[in-house]
Amino acid sequence: MLTCPSDGQSRATFVNGDPPNTTTFTNIVSCRGDVVQRQEWVSGWVDNPEYRNGAARGGFAPLIRKNFGSISDGTSNTIAYSEAAISMTEVNGNGSTPDVRVRGGIALAGITATDPSSCLRKRNTGSPNELTGNTSGGRGRRMLYGEYYISGFVTVLPPNSPNCAANAVSGDGWSIYSASSYHTGGVNVALFDGSVRFVTDAVDAGASTRAQNLTGESPYGVWGAYGSINGRESRTL
Repeated sequence: MLTCPSDGQSRATFVNGDPPNTTTFTNIVSCRGDVVQRQEWVSGWVDNPEYRNGAARGGFAPLIRKNFGSISDGTSNTIAYSEAAISMTEVNGNGSTPDVRVRGGIALAGITATDPSSCLRKRNTGSPNELTGNTSGGRGRRMLYGEYYISGFVTVLPPNSPNCAANAVSGDGWSIYSASSYHTGGVNVALFDGSVRFVTDAVDAGASTRAQNLTGESPYGVWGAYGSINGRESRTL
């Protein structure tokens, strides 16, 4: 029930270990806010102010507990979950198997929090469904592991934009993981009030060249506003 039939990888299994064990996949990912997250924020940074401000933007974050009272923007205005295309099947892998697809793959390239549009430029202009340069995988596997690249996304770039990590999916550095699906033209999102909406790739996502804002209104339009739990924005999907 946690996979989508529109994604051909949803019926695959991840084989790992010796002796081998298999793990199924999920297309469901939790919203980490409207931030360009640092991958090392997932552990050891709980006392760092930058981590706490970034982690406070979304409904879910490692090492920080939240409740419905934390969602000051309102449960009907805040995304809890969305979809993400699953990476190509990996055998005896750990997220390092290359996947060149925009949906599912991860571009390994340096990006910054001051200009998220650098991730958009990892889409191959000659083949728009593929990434350029070095790539990796790992999206959607071992969901209970909870790591950002496996089961999280942010509302910085529009749905079906590229995923970008600094140099390795579990290495240090800035990263963006986008919502994605094989539905035509967009993704489904579940809001904290329990409703489900379809959001198109053309949703207002503001200015991807602007730096993230960790303490006020999202610079990433309606999409960013729905990803933040406390940005004090008044936007409608």
